Amino acid sequence: MKQHDGTKPKRRFNLPTIMAVLFYGMFFPLAILLSVLPDSWFTAGGYEDLGEHEFVASQVSSRVERSRRTRRYVIYRAADGSGLEFKMQYLGRLSAKQAVENQETVRRHVYAVLEKPVTRFFFHQFEIQFVPPGTDLQSHLDALRREVLLARWLSLTYSAVYVGASFLRRRKRKKQAVISASPDSTPR
Repeated sequence: MKQHDGTKPKRRFNLPTIMAVLFYGMFFPLAILLSVLPDSWFTAGGYEDLGEHEFVASQVSSRVERSRRTRRYVIYRAADGSGLEFKMQYLGRLSAKQAVENQETVRRHVYAVLEKPVTRFFFHQFEIQFVPPGTDLQSHLDALRREVLLARWLSLTYSAVYVGASFLRRRKRKKQAVISASPDSTPR
């Protein structure tokens, strides 16, 4: 049996490391990616009208989040066989399952972006917009723009806080190094 020697267990990750991982792995790249979105993606003129289509509930898709909460989506596929599909979130497993069993149908006005994205892995949600009939495309795009601006603002704010904290930490270390190297700092 191991005895406790009174020392604190060494932490594997400390706050600066976690902040650096978040900065380099998420927030800084997100700020860059969101900055390169073309303005035409947020104007109705930047989309081609593909008309109104009928979609059928085809499959339930679930995703477990870090909070251990499960989000359920129903995948709706175009009834005309065009290959168009979109996901709609459902609150309960039963309601999502019933939508698929009953082959629930919905109508959506479909718009395709004219200026194709350079990279597909991140911008695929902008390529085609599925808007409920009667909804103004420009107001839908304005809501998307607000979401993107909020995400960009949060990313840039985090980036600024991280860079500022790193700078202050470096200054503090230099100051402590100068103090410990001075001849007056010997213990008495």
